[in-house]
Amino acid sequence: MKKEIVFFLPEGSINDATEYYLKILYLGFKDYGFNVIYCSNLKDLPASDYILTIEAKQFFLAKIKFPKAKIINWFQGVVAEEAYVLTKSIARKYVWHFYEWFTLRFSFFNIVVSKKMLEYFEKKYKVSIERDSFIMPCFNKKYDKGIWSRKKISDASFVYAGSLAAWQCVDEMLEIYSHIEKNLENSKITLLTKDRDRALELISQYDLKNYDVRYVPLAELEDELIQYKYGFLIREDHIVNQVATPTKMNSYLAAGIIPIYSNVIDDFNRNLSNYTTLVRHENQVPGSLVTDQILSIERMAGGDFSLKFRKDLDEIFKNYYNEEVYLSKFKSFLKKRLVN
Repeated sequence: MKKEIVFFLPEGSINDATEYYLKILYLGFKDYGFNVIYCSNLKDLPASDYILTIEAKQFFLAKIKFPKAKIINWFQGVVAEEAYVLTKSIARKYVWHFYEWFTLRFSFFNIVVSKKMLEYFEKKYKVSIERDSFIMPCFNKKYDKGIWSRKKISDASFVYAGSLAAWQCVDEMLEIYSHIEKNLENSKITLLTKDRDRALELISQYDLKNYDVRYVPLAELEDELIQYKYGFLIREDHIVNQVATPTKMNSYLAAGIIPIYSNVIDDFNRNLSNYTTLVRHENQVPGSLVTDQILSIERMAGGDFSLKFRKDLDEIFKNYYNEEVYLSKFKSFLKKRLVN
């Protein structure tokens, strides 16, 4: 008789990034012999030996309803800290601290997005979870070498795709770009965002000359991104960002974009810092140093740099953003963790 696992996924909890990630987990359980069923409502959650949740609060609710179930949780972030950043509410922060502690205390095993997240949880909650945790970064795009036949870039084009939320560090990004624009002819920055008025307001503060602001529907974003050479991924030095693996990096690289990314993202430091074609911004260091890196790339006039960048992309998608590799690792993890 097949084992069964319920993926408890409340309404609104799935987006493009989580759907791709969950597909890998689904295939891992399915290949190991599980029958996977889905449920979006707690009251309809069926009794099962195994349950997967994707939020500590949902883990708590499922565990209260079925205390004997073996429940697995995917931690997408450090939600207690995120809650405080967004709301400045100490009460919300400590409620989420409880959910995280409870989940780590009673989970059958954990899925985390970075080694730094695992280390944070172990230190914060005085738990030993390394043996019971599977690590896989967030990503949702494959690299198609065919993009290069469509990717025609002459000038130094820069892009930022996303919201203007404070944690996206748009101010810092525009300050860095302002250094670049003053030193690099024919450079231009495009902000792909819904909030056009706010974006124009921010741009006006930095006296930029060459810019564009517009919104591109998600379905068209992939085709849009291949038009650009550089992409910004700037984050402040905070635990929320230190443990994260933003999907924006994967999206940029899959589109053949050279990322300009903050050095505070620990997993990128561990896995991507050896690739010198990626531009790493040292937080607390003037943006002029990023400008120097960009000018150096531009002086290479395409040929040699382009070949090296494509080689780096091949390796990154072979070693770091490889669905088949993580699926194989996850099945091996299940084999060790589950009792037949």
